[in-house]
Amino acid sequence: MRNVLSVALVLSLAPVVPTRSMSGTAPHDACGLLTKAEIDAAMGVPMGNPKSITAKACQWRQPVKPGDPGAIVDVTVIDARGYNVGKAIAGSNKFKVVSVNALGDEAYYSESSDGKQNSLRVKKGESYFAVHVWGAGVPVPQIEPKALALAKAIVPKV
Repeated sequence: MRNVLSVALVLSLAPVVPTRSMSGTAPHDACGLLTKAEIDAAMGVPMGNPKSITAKACQWRQPVKPGDPGAIVDVTVIDARGYNVGKAIAGSNKFKVVSVNALGDEAYYSESSDGKQNSLRVKKGESYFAVHVWGAGVPVPQIEPKALALAKAIVPKV
């Protein structure tokens, strides 16, 4: 009888335990998309604790002495419109847009002609997110590979 009551209790509580896989919706906490180990490994340097900018935007900064260059990572949960906006600039001479294969259902990288503005945007199912790696502590040639490593860590979680 005790086992039957235990099973009944667990089953009655199951609907109140939220799971992303059941809902099929995008995660709402951008800071929860990367672990400390994942972001440190992708960036190749120890990064600071995540700072929630909004519920859907999170930022990590490399701890450095004032005035020293450091790396910055922004991860933002976006919607379909936010995902598609980057595609709209593909014909511009100020930005280049390049498809990224084998990442989610679809992904692309956009970069300004001077390399200072960049974004990797990823679609997986009905979930969308953007990764932005920047800061004087990240040489321009390293931005894209670091953003890609971060996105690969996020994709299984959305």
